[in-house]
Amino acid sequence: MKKTLLFLPLALALVNGCKKDEDVQQCEATANYNEGALIVNQGAFQGNNGSITYVSDGGSATQQIFADANGIELGDVVQSLSIAGDLAYIVVNNSFKVEVVNRSTFERVATIADAALDYPRYTVDAHNGKTYLSNGAFGGKVFAIDQASHELLGSIDVGSGPEQMVYSNNYVFVANSGGWGMDSTVSVINTSTDEVVETIELSHRPVDLDVDGNGHVWVLCSGETLYDADWNVIGNTPAMVHQIDGNTFEVMESIQFGLEGDHPVSMTINQANQSILVVAGGIHQLSISDLAAGWQQWAFDLFQTVDYDPFTQTVWAADVPTYTSSDMVHQLNTSGQIVESIEAGIAPTHIVFAH
Repeated sequence: MKKTLLFLPLALALVNGCKKDEDVQQCEATANYNEGALIVNQGAFQGNNGSITYVSDGGSATQQIFADANGIELGDVVQSLSIAGDLAYIVVNNSFKVEVVNRSTFERVATIADAALDYPRYTVDAHNGKTYLSNGAFGGKVFAIDQASHELLGSIDVGSGPEQMVYSNNYVFVANSGGWGMDSTVSVINTSTDEVVETIELSHRPVDLDVDGNGHVWVLCSGETLYDADWNVIGNTPAMVHQIDGNTFEVMESIQFGLEGDHPVSMTINQANQSILVVAGGIHQLSISDLAAGWQQWAFDLFQTVDYDPFTQTVWAADVPTYTSSDMVHQLNTSGQIVESIEAGIAPTHIVFAH
């Protein structure tokens, strides 16, 4: 059963916070989360304690901004967040829903809770009035969401276990991780027709993507752990990074990462110096302009995820989560050293930058 719950604008909620002074109605200032970092805190599985932390450009952190704005908890396993115009889409994986909020105030605008959302993962703005949502632990689908009505417009069949997506030049590239099975593909969706126009075969478990300064798409494939019939580990396939031409979909480069048994899941592009950053304990760097130089360890602290802020041109990384208490997120300088540490919520796994 499809459920899309719409909520009245913020103004109604603020009636009690306003007072009339002669003929001028003055309202107390409301929260504004337009400029800064939005940290997605997954929370503990079945703990119903996922949250969003806001960090201003000045470094001040505000916890639980969704709960503060709406008076309710966000849900169980907060997976991801994306921004589309005046809206933000928060995917809550184990609550099987997407919360649509005002990106400035984080007041709820709509809740998308459809029976078809059995394993929602990530969203991306298609820049044409639609947001795409990846879904599925086995056979995968991408749902198109109307940004005006917040209704599901339909679904697009992709590979198994679709995860992160990126938009480039009227196409959305979908990393098909295999989920609980196995996959090695990236699906390319034409955002005008909502059709898959190309399926690109790569290596095992595509999990993360980013777009470089030339419009080429880089894909991190984490590799596969191989088991025998009794679930004993018998080997691993290597982690790889692939470069895809954003127009022709040709695979331009394929570069192995790390050693056998390394299975990284987080990658970003440092747009300031056009280098690939991949987390495997520390952070490793590969120059796009000098691939022959190979991977160099850039940061030595132990991290779980890495993201790049294009507005301040800084790299952020989150600690390996405890899943029991608040964890830390760090800003790094150009040498990969921690220059600022910020307390987030439980299990920060994704950082989005808003300006």
